[in-house]
Amino acid sequence: MIKLDYTGHSATARPSYLARLTSERLLGRFAYASEAPWPVRGVDLSYWNGVMRFDVLKEKVQFAFLRAGSGNDYIDPRLDTNRQGCEDNAIEYGLYWYAKASKSWQKHAAKFYKVWKVSPGKLPPVLDFESAGANKNDTTNWIEKLYKEFEQLSGVRVMFYTSPGWWNGNTYRNDWAKKHDLWNAHWTYASEPIIPHDWSAINNPVPWTMWQWSADGNGLGNEYGSIDGDKDMDLNRFNGSIPLFNSRYGTNIKPIGDPVPPPPPPPPIPGDTLMYVVQNSNPWLNVRVGPGTNYAKVDKLFNGDVVSLVDFDGDKVYSNTAWAQIGESAWVAKKYNGTQFLDLVIE
Repeated sequence: MIKLDYTGHSATARPSYLARLTSERLLGRFAYASEAPWPVRGVDLSYWNGVMRFDVLKEKVQFAFLRAGSGNDYIDPRLDTNRQGCEDNAIEYGLYWYAKASKSWQKHAAKFYKVWKVSPGKLPPVLDFESAGANKNDTTNWIEKLYKEFEQLSGVRVMFYTSPGWWNGNTYRNDWAKKHDLWNAHWTYASEPIIPHDWSAINNPVPWTMWQWSADGNGLGNEYGSIDGDKDMDLNRFNGSIPLFNSRYGTNIKPIGDPVPPPPPPPPIPGDTLMYVVQNSNPWLNVRVGPGTNYAKVDKLFNGDVVSLVDFDGDKVYSNTAWAQIGESAWVAKKYNGTQFLDLVIE
């Protein structure tokens, strides 16, 4: 995407006082304090981000929007690599197309659809609007034709990416824009963004869906995994909870920093056909990787669970403690300090 300041002005035309604000990296300074209330966070990536370490990125975000291309036929040279990086690291993604209203809307739609349908990801396709046509009337009509053509080809409703400054200055008011989810570009550390007028109408406002809240001047490129690309990173937020995101997009994202649970123990090794039922567990019987309380816990059994024993350790008539193996690296106390936890039910 072309870099905009936080009001939506193009970087080359930003007023001097805005240039001073971004050069002081106010957005980057407030990045972490501002992220805390937002459980679903993402980035958008393109050629300009260079080679990415997705193993670093996945510790920071749950989703990414990837630039597929721009104009009539340009394909982002890092699209396939970025797409694979997301897939390999369980980062949910969608594709966006940088639209140029001075070009052919038919070719835009056809090319984006051709690229998108190969591997679209689970997030909606996005049309990126920040390049105007000859005038407001031409630009408004061009956008309407483009989105309708793409939706006709794909059968999927698109999301609009734009900023309040660009949209309000380059399009006429209409009744179709706010029927599309809004990915809003407004770079600020305020608690809420300003949104374009077609979504913020007083009589029937529609909230934003995604918010690109920080970009130029934050200096976070390397911290988010960029090795040799832009020193900054475009940061995004989803307007809702993790369950809402998962429900809306059919994903299964987790909280950032949530530890990965250990894998369940493997199925029992075929062996002894003796079957035992768990009893006297209060409230459960720990499954450990070895025969003893000094071994790590990997699972739990509850009263009524039935298991097949593979091996024993210390199972003698007069022993107060005995351990039973129920699978590979999976042991439970058959008897502990005189209390019997496994009872033979089938022989």
